[in-house]
Amino acid sequence: MLKCASPSRGLKPVLLRALMYGALLWAILNCFYVYGVLRGARAHRVETAVLVLVGLLLPQLLGNAANPPREMHDMSRRSRRLLLGLSVMILAATYVPLLTIPLLSDDYVFLDRYNNGALTSERWQFFRPIFELAFWIAATLGRGSEIVFHLLNLALHLGSAWLVYLLTRRYFHSETAAAIAFTVFVLNPTQLEAVLWVSGLQELLWTFFVLAALYAYTKEQALSPPRIAMTATLV
Repeated sequence: MLKCASPSRGLKPVLLRALMYGALLWAILNCFYVYGVLRGARAHRVETAVLVLVGLLLPQLLGNAANPPREMHDMSRRSRRLLLGLSVMILAATYVPLLTIPLLSDDYVFLDRYNNGALTSERWQFFRPIFELAFWIAATLGRGSEIVFHLLNLALHLGSAWLVYLLTRRYFHSETAAAIAFTVFVLNPTQLEAVLWVSGLQELLWTFFVLAALYAYTKEQALSPPRIAMTATLV
């Protein structure tokens, strides 16, 4: 039997839902404004709008994760595969033509630094050994070419998107939610700078290893010494 909520109890969910839809609309409008009108300038407007939306959605998602709505149905396997495949195709169509974007500013600084000295020596103010190692390997394999760096960045971005897929499926017990999360993450326009800028390798490495640590940490409910060690190593 349904219970009628009092005005004081019903006002808060209605207000929260209105705020969430308002934040979603604001984020969409900012995407059109920034990338359609301003040609990519002031991208911080999109990032801020997305952060506001996430801030409003996260409590709802975490609160309802254990009890998803009964009316929610999973997409068919074919539809999910179509969504994932279409996402990767759009990603490739966006990034592949841009693999020849040349090195910029800080890229030359790092390239010179890692080609003319031992890794991490006398650089405690910028102690990022994994980034330095990855940058040195990409520079060595590519012999200064920017394409190897771009391919590495793109591979890390795809790897992070797949970890988002796995974590979402594990947390929400839904293949559909996982496919949607993958699509939103991999095609989010705020990712462009980190993926296309060679020095954005720092952010991509950080994201990939943190997501991998979360995946290792949440594998089972009971923690074991090997999983604690794996999580700590990834962090």
